[in-house]
Amino acid sequence: MARPLDAPPTPPIRGGQSWIPIGDITFAFSSVFIAVLIALVAAFALVPESRQWLAASDGLISWIAAATLALAVAVGTWAFGRSTADSRFRVLIPAAAALLLLQSLRFGATTVGFRLPTVEGIEVGSLVDLRRLTSVAAERLGLGWPAGVLILMLVAIITGLNARSASKWAADRVRITDTPVVAYFVVALGLEAAIPVLGFFGEGVGAWFATTILGLVGAGLLVLAGLASGDHRTIVAGWRRRIGPRIVAEGTRSRFPIDTR
Repeated sequence: MARPLDAPPTPPIRGGQSWIPIGDITFAFSSVFIAVLIALVAAFALVPESRQWLAASDGLISWIAAATLALAVAVGTWAFGRSTADSRFRVLIPAAAALLLLQSLRFGATTVGFRLPTVEGIEVGSLVDLRRLTSVAAERLGLGWPAGVLILMLVAIITGLNARSASKWAADRVRITDTPVVAYFVVALGLEAAIPVLGFFGEGVGAWFATTILGLVGAGLLVLAGLASGDHRTIVAGWRRRIGPRIVAEGTRSRFPIDTR
């Protein structure tokens, strides 16, 4: 059957349908990730002796977050190879995950003996360092948790609005099969951006626990974003005109109006 003259050209697709059960993998990762989060919160609440070990900036949760970011880099790179060649989104997930991983490891400065820029006596090379700097500034200015709550609310509102608008933008312009991937990506960055704000809550072990958990959840969302962006079970990556007849034939409802002219 010949393609209509007014149909858009088909972008080259690097991947395609795969024997990999991406849906099952996504469900398994989500289940394990949620179970780990619950276990960490329970251990912090019920075992006081473990709190410092869990919440420290180089403690267990921070290392789990770093491992999750490394997984996000791998998954994002895999999704990169399965995305359409003209996608403007396919590089963002592995690039953001790699950058966050490097900053969580402070870009290896300690290993190579390189000294990071110092502000107020604090070497600044990561979001956690910015959190410490925020804590110092908040204490000096007499600001506390009320200011932190207000700023966190502002960050949440901005993140939510950006996630909503980005998802709508992705529906037509980004060559991906699952638009929630953009929301996962934006919310993950919003959570990471909120880490410095937690400096307004002081240096207590509870505040540091919230800091590390926030980073871990952001890393997990990047993994989900990578899995979703590489899932081509409903192939053709955004070209709804091409899949319109098939959707109608299968009786599948679509969230978006489909022009099949």
